[in-house]
Amino acid sequence: MRSVVPADAVLESMVDEGDLDGLFAQVTIDDVAAAWCRYSSRVRDYEHHDDDRDWWARSLFMSNEIYLRSDLHRALLLKLVEYADEPGLLAAVGAGPLEDFISDNDDDLRWLERECSTNAKLRQALSSVWAKVSEPTFVRLDAAAGSVLERPRDI
Repeated sequence: MRSVVPADAVLESMVDEGDLDGLFAQVTIDDVAAAWCRYSSRVRDYEHHDDDRDWWARSLFMSNEIYLRSDLHRALLLKLVEYADEPGLLAAVGAGPLEDFISDNDDDLRWLERECSTNAKLRQALSSVWAKVSEPTFVRLDAAAGSVLERPRDI
């Protein structure tokens, strides 16, 4: 059953305040994924988001609180991949929330490797990641993605 999503200003306020418990009392991870994908499908200029009803979902992935809730963060990433119904959206997931998630953290890497082994869409999103991690982590990410990821260049 689809939940009724409250007004975007209420959701944005909860995200801004770091009230993830309050937010997820109002919305589901499906609601977040749907709103994030709608926003990402429409908006390419992230500087002009003030009047977008789905900005709260994009903003959630930029909040510090999401990084403190590993299980929720991971579930949200998987849901974004599930909802991304076109290659451009999968690339946006990879170049946005997934890229921000990537680090040298062994537990996160093991989770990503395990999930990528059975999730072709996640592998595709991972191929769009451009991260600053150690070479051993890149080797693991390459294997998980099934392709060689682009390495950052020193400028």
